[in-house]
Amino acid sequence: MKICIFKFFNLITYNNFMNQNYFYFKNYYFTIILCLKNFFTVQFTKIVRLLLTIIKIFHCYYFIITINFLYYSKFFRYLLYFQLNLLHQFHQNFNLNKSHYFNF
Repeated sequence: MKICIFKFFNLITYNNFMNQNYFYFKNYYFTIILCLKNFFTVQFTKIVRLLLTIIKIFHCYYFIITINFLYYSKFFRYLLYFQLNLLHQFHQNFNLNKSHYFNF
């Protein structure tokens, strides 16, 4: 940003002394807009990159954190045992049915 402003003031002074470069002096608003656009796009990209890195880090540790918290909660443990119990019952019944079919 400082460089842009410095360039802009150089253009003004240069155009005050050298009138043959009146074209640049005419478009000094355009140069300001370009400088500001460049500055804000750079800042925006920096912010976006920072957010993306934070999201990546969170995404890496998200499952570990959630599983850790859930495992140490009683509700999750009871739910897990309940599911395991149901699975066990289902397999037992399935095996019994299978054995029933092949019982000559």
